[in-house]
Amino acid sequence: AKRSPAGGSGAGAKRPFGGGSGATCNNSQPSKEAKNAGISAGVALANVYDEAKFTGTWAHRKWFLSEKLDGMRAVWDGCGSLWSREGGHIVAPQKFVDSLPRGVRLDGELYVGRGRFTEVMSVCRNHTPDVARWAEVCYIVFDAPATGGKAGAPFRERLAAARKALETAGTPTSIARVLDHSQCAGGLAGVAVVKAALARVLALDPPGEGVMLSDADATHGGSSRTNMLKV
Repeated sequence: AKRSPAGGSGAGAKRPFGGGSGATCNNSQPSKEAKNAGISAGVALANVYDEAKFTGTWAHRKWFLSEKLDGMRAVWDGCGSLWSREGGHIVAPQKFVDSLPRGVRLDGELYVGRGRFTEVMSVCRNHTPDVARWAEVCYIVFDAPATGGKAGAPFRERLAAARKALETAGTPTSIARVLDHSQCAGGLAGVAVVKAALARVLALDPPGEGVMLSDADATHGGSSRTNMLKV
């Protein structure tokens, strides 16, 4: 799925997502049509992979490589609600949201499988959740933007924090799991790894969407920066 910003406003804005703080909750539950104005500001965006920079100015960096998923971008606010990247309330079945960890914000994609983007969007945009169809949906997490309630944690720590949060909550892997990542160096050696990974993903049946690179030592950024690359 594309990782790009969009604005949002209106009801639900009391559950902000942005800045460096941890999940800040209140006692109200958002309506089905709620909008959260703080979501888009806290969504990290990807730049396009540039091989010249990857072997040049970025050659010293260490990266985590993962498959680029064909799902619906979703933010878990740590308070009991899922939100689209535009700040729209995603109405999931109660069992689904009850299984996710409280007190920690997560970023990821709601996913049903390769080549099924239209299907997952249909399921997750329905304000009356179809429990049977949601049974196929898994929240694939690739970030915990505020680790331990503090800003500035590197990606490698945020990824570990996301995994620990799901394990501590006892979240079934059928409902949510952390996206698989492998380490990748920059420079010419890294280019070969990236090309091989991309070839494997595109050769799948159905084919994957591509691969992502995340700077292992970069802090979270809610704007388009060079610490997250799409290939």
